Amino acid sequence: MDAKKIALKIFSQAEKGEIVFGDNSSFWSFYAKFSANIAGERKEGVDCPTIDIPDFDKFAKSVEEYLSVAKNFYKEDKEYFDLSEESFEEKLFFDLIINSTAFEQKNILSFVKKRKNMLSQPLSCGEKYIGEYEGKRVYANIKKNRSNLESPYKMSFSFKNEEGEFVLPAINFGFDGESVCLYAVQNKKEKQTSALAKKMDRYFRKLNSGVDMEDIVAEVSPNAVAALAMFASLCEKSGKKEIVAPDFLPIRYGASFSAKERLGEDKKEEAIEKLDRDQFNITNRFMYLFLRYNFHFPSAEATYDEDKGEMALALDGRERNGENIIFTLADFARKDILSPMDKKEDFER
Repeated sequence: MDAKKIALKIFSQAEKGEIVFGDNSSFWSFYAKFSANIAGERKEGVDCPTIDIPDFDKFAKSVEEYLSVAKNFYKEDKEYFDLSEESFEEKLFFDLIINSTAFEQKNILSFVKKRKNMLSQPLSCGEKYIGEYEGKRVYANIKKNRSNLESPYKMSFSFKNEEGEFVLPAINFGFDGESVCLYAVQNKKEKQTSALAKKMDRYFRKLNSGVDMEDIVAEVSPNAVAALAMFASLCEKSGKKEIVAPDFLPIRYGASFSAKERLGEDKKEEAIEKLDRDQFNITNRFMYLFLRYNFHFPSAEATYDEDKGEMALALDGRERNGENIIFTLADFARKDILSPMDKKEDFER
């Protein structure tokens, strides 16, 4: 592979706002706008996120190392998107860059190394039974994401009995050494309508017990709180020390903005205003979620770094504030299931 050639090609297309991958059999177009400041040679008149690259040789070497890992980790994507080897490498590079924060765009070598680390120790994927909680069978399901998504993995917890199934919001994450990189806590798109789902939805409202409903820590979904509590327990049990969560990925947001820009004039303004409102609410509630966890577990300090645009949550569940079902959930989920792929385990499918 020629990482310099790949980078220059993607940067050139990105400055115009459209990146195309593929060959005669299959083409994919993505609308995203960003630029590169290579060795201080910033493009004039380019109003978009800019990747600072002081040393292009070092950057190219780090990208080559990343791609060598990413091509194996995401090998199914090559066939899924019907790409040639060259187009596959270009798309992996594009997917890498769009998942950077503004701070990471100014510290690009550290960012590329982090993303390589997140792919370097693959996890065992599948659905694993972790026990019975309140008369329901509980499973943790780990899946590998596609390369275009923010994180390499997604985990969801499901509760099952004869009345049906209930699935908590999915956690999108990756591991960087002792740190957990968490990018989103997302609800299922379709409404859950089973008898069990309705009962569990009511049950998890008990997580609001003892919480001042006028405080910002109350401005989060109880189901998201439950998912984070269980996930944090798994991570703490596996030896992780902190969760780090970025608040905003500007190039990904810009891609959504570009899509709205292509609407007709009668719809564009309203669509962009809604996009801004939704992004503001999503970002705030995501950050509040970690403050909420810290409210219940005072020793799990949540600290927001304004310069980096990220929240850091210490994985320390020793101290507990009041009485709440979050503690029984956390204790129940404290299992050693976050295993590397080379460790033999039997998963219930």
